[in-house]
Amino acid sequence: MSTVQKALVTQIWDSYDTFIFDADGVLWIAGKLVLIMTNNSTKTPKDYVEKCQKLGFTSLKEENLVSAGLVAAHELKKLQQGETLDPNERSGISSSIEKNLPIYLVGTTGLQKILKDYAGIESFGPGPDHLSDHTDETFMMDIDMSKKASAVVCINYLKDPKVHFIATNEDLSFPGNVPGIVVPGAGCVSSVLRAVSGREPIVMGKPHTAAFNYIRERFHIDEKRTLMVGDRCDTDIWFGTRHGLDTMIVLTGIHQLKDLKYLKQPASTS
Repeated sequence: MSTVQKALVTQIWDSYDTFIFDADGVLWIAGKLVLIMTNNSTKTPKDYVEKCQKLGFTSLKEENLVSAGLVAAHELKKLQQGETLDPNERSGISSSIEKNLPIYLVGTTGLQKILKDYAGIESFGPGPDHLSDHTDETFMMDIDMSKKASAVVCINYLKDPKVHFIATNEDLSFPGNVPGIVVPGAGCVSSVLRAVSGREPIVMGKPHTAAFNYIRERFHIDEKRTLMVGDRCDTDIWFGTRHGLDTMIVLTGIHQLKDLKYLKQPASTS
């Protein structure tokens, strides 16, 4: 690392108290709070901790993990207690939910476990985890296109305006376990449900406000001294921009510098 590079790193390090990364975990480093926020809700915080420890991040603590699934569990718990979500976030949710009624979940067993373990919320509907219970040969043959398919059931539930429509995130894809293999994300399902039901979901993950409020309330961050680092303009960079954070895009992932022009407003972006 050159002298100029070292000086730049030092300047960035001294300018912020909190760093939020698009990855799998949360660490405290030299008195700085380093949050790693992920939209992927297929794994529990414990799963992420184990993965990160295998990668050498042995200081990772489960209680510091932030995921869209965890935010969803937090918000659903608040709804059960009679609170409401931010009315400025999409259509808003203006009423609470019945405390003893379960959640119909279109998702993996990992998300079901998050809701149960971290918020005491019962749910029904999820099938096998698509990342572990199917081989390449059997996956397509096992897709259920009957009237019992989750999307079909969900669309009919959403005919009732009293039924809340909540999505963990709107990511259209995320990396699979095999390099080069992309897995359809929650955004694929929510877009279908939105199109057919005519309703808009409340979204928990980046770049939406629920995720930011969760981080701000839980970790008491100062927006003016927080840096958001990520590789996607539509989630990571826009998440920072719309909530008053400085942002830094890394060029090893989805988007490049030329893609920044598609942001809705100028960002303080490195």
